[in-house]
Amino acid sequence: METRHVYNNLVEVARFSNATQADLARAYLESQGIKCVMYDSIMNQLFGGAIEGESVRLSVDEGAEADAIEVLKQGGYEQYLIVE
Repeated sequence: METRHVYNNLVEVARFSNATQADLARAYLESQGIKCVMYDSIMNQLFGGAIEGESVRLSVDEGAEADAIEVLKQGGYEQYLIVE
């Protein structure tokens, strides 16, 4: 039986120009115990960036935002982070 993950409030932490980059970052976060969600990966795969501004978004529960940002920095994903 698959475990169901419940997220309270999702916060976008990174954007990627392609789904492969985003999926690698997602797997890296999850290997560090941080659950995350990818958005728009199918659209990106279908249109391959042909739509201006279309990116794959990576979000985490707001309680894990600081940890996710630190893990992504350590993993070499700093250029993809959303800085507000």
